[in-house]
Amino acid sequence: MVNIEITTVEMQRFNRQVDKYSKETQTKIKKEIERTTINVERKAKMNVKKNDFMGSRSAVAGQISRSVKDFTGTVRSTHKAAVFIEEGTRPHVIKPVRARFLAFNVGTAGSLKTGRITSGKEVFTKEVHHPGTRPEPYMEPAAKDEHEFFAQRIYKLL
Repeated sequence: MVNIEITTVEMQRFNRQVDKYSKETQTKIKKEIERTTINVERKAKMNVKKNDFMGSRSAVAGQISRSVKDFTGTVRSTHKAAVFIEEGTRPHVIKPVRARFLAFNVGTAGSLKTGRITSGKEVFTKEVHHPGTRPEPYMEPAAKDEHEFFAQRIYKLL
């Protein structure tokens, strides 16, 4: 799961400041938090790169959700690969867990969408040295991109 959060200390300080304003201003602040949360969710979904691994783009994007409670907006992805896409992976060794060998095709090309697959050479091995993956951040850029707009809108309210 990928989460981008503001620390508790920052939130407590923010809540103490908000309590000093009228109910009308507090309502406007909540609306801005909701607006920003919606924008971050939308941008994160747009940022997910298509990498054709079992439809991961739509799967990850489909599991990005938002919620707003009090003065807190949350955007998160619960997809099991979300953190690996966002942060990448280091080189690692893959070994079989429920069998004696890993089995896969080398040179296989195809699409899960069209169902057309050209078979390659079938390989059986006890381990694979995976080179790792580059990070393809989608949540953090969405949050950073919206941060300045949020700050400007709140500043105008106050």
